[in-house]
Amino acid sequence: MVAVFINKQFVMKRASLLSLLQSLLLLLFAYTAVSKFLNLAAFEAVLRRTPFISRGAAVLAPATPLAELAIVLLLLFPKTRYWGFVASAAILLLFAVYLTAMLLSGLKLPCSCGGMISALGWKEHVAMNVVLAGLSVWGAREEKGVRIQESGGTNGEWRDEN
Repeated sequence: MVAVFINKQFVMKRASLLSLLQSLLLLLFAYTAVSKFLNLAAFEAVLRRTPFISRGAAVLAPATPLAELAIVLLLLFPKTRYWGFVASAAILLLFAVYLTAMLLSGLKLPCSCGGMISALGWKEHVAMNVVLAGLSVWGAREEKGVRIQESGGTNGEWRDEN
């Protein structure tokens, strides 16, 4: 009886942490996307001055906040939340790799981040992205576990809810 109670408490805390992470990522991606859209011309101008991606700036400028908004939509709905965490991990790792390449280039680089995130230094930004990517991987694993548990599966099977 005590073990069941402790297990339920543990599951509830994990679910609360998962919800907290989901909320954090929703706010992060919504904020950065809106910030980039509101300053799209400036964002594109910064991308044009950035090594490695300057040629694709015209496409990347609107595509980046659109991808961030797509992640927001994926994270909002229970049926797509797992993919939202996966996409979040992927884009954050992509950003971290890009930022690391920029940092290692030794060049004086412009920051193309949105809003108050642009106040971070390059190293802090890489660290933040890596930590959030790791948490997103954890979120995907937990979300998948929640979905399996809800469906009554035990061996990684997904139940079609239709």
